[in-house]
Amino acid sequence: MTDHDATGRTPLRLRIPADLETPVSAYLKLRDRGAAFLLESVEQGVQLGRYSFIGLGPCTEIRLRGDVVTVTRPDGAVEEHPAGDDIFAPVRAELARSAADLPAEMPGPFGGAVGVIGYDIVTRFEPVPLP
Repeated sequence: MTDHDATGRTPLRLRIPADLETPVSAYLKLRDRGAAFLLESVEQGVQLGRYSFIGLGPCTEIRLRGDVVTVTRPDGAVEEHPAGDDIFAPVRAELARSAADLPAEMPGPFGGAVGVIGYDIVTRFEPVPLP
């Protein structure tokens, strides 16, 4: 599937028979291209999952350090904002900005964000001591 939507993004779906390639072997072939991840829907006791997601090269990086949120775009542009009370507002804004119109035949789930949240972020929600 290669039709561009209004955002200029191209939804891509590829079916690969499991006897020719596994999600892990595909990921291992691609991970040397930079930041990458593999998300699998395989559950314990089952050999095949319904969905596998392999991602390469972040579109945007959003980091919180202290009370400053830094948004870094693929073109190198950097924006800094005070974190404020809603530290997830920049994530929601980025997801809204990068939403793609999906063809009806595209299966879900599609889209979203992948990231890491450290233990210290809990202090924004709960009064817990840091180690």
